[in-house]
Amino acid sequence: MANNNMDDINLECENDNDNKISSEKRLVDDIIENNIRLIYIYHLIFFCSLIYILYF
Repeated sequence: MANNNMDDINLECENDNDNKISSEKRLVDDIIENNIRLIYIYHLIFFCSLIYILYF
């Protein structure tokens, strides 16, 4: 009986750890994706500004 309860507790802890890791991975992926978007936007602004300066 006690072993079954301990096994259940261990499984719950493992599931919680998996969920935390998954959540942290999603968070890191979102941060990386947002940084890539920002870099893209900054490059776009830079090149548009450069074109404006060179041609006008």
